[in-house]
Amino acid sequence: PRRKISSSCLEGPITERVPSRIKLQDKFFYEAHTRAVTACDISADNRVLATVSRDKTLKLHSIAEGKQFTEYKLKSAAYSVAFHPDGSLIACGTEDGTIVFLKLTEHEGIKEVTRIPNFIGHSKLVSKLCWAQRGGKVLLASCSHDHTVRVYEVRLLKE
Repeated sequence: PRRKISSSCLEGPITERVPSRIKLQDKFFYEAHTRAVTACDISADNRVLATVSRDKTLKLHSIAEGKQFTEYKLKSAAYSVAFHPDGSLIACGTEDGTIVFLKLTEHEGIKEVTRIPNFIGHSKLVSKLCWAQRGGKVLLASCSHDHTVRVYEVRLLKE
């Protein structure tokens, strides 16, 4: 048997069919950005939610506390975001084709974001990013409105 769940949005209530073995529970909800939120990702340890927006910001939120703890300004609107498998790096895809890399570190219990020099990965908007760890290698795939998909091998170098 299937159960119906209801949710509300700007246009009114939505009813979806969900298999009876799935239970959905809200953790938190709030307005995170001043323009449309275009993508989000959750860290592998389930502690941090990253959101990006057309308002040219990346925001990091504590899932346990249900609040934002840092904001990073980008040069253009972002449309994709993904955590590195170990949670130390975040990749953001922007409308100008750039992939922005941000290093996430913790210093005295406070998470800090440091920008790593970015590169132009595409000639148009980067619509999707996806990390994978295979056989000791870390891969990043990116999709773009320039009709291309690129796969990169990413190696974190010691500072």
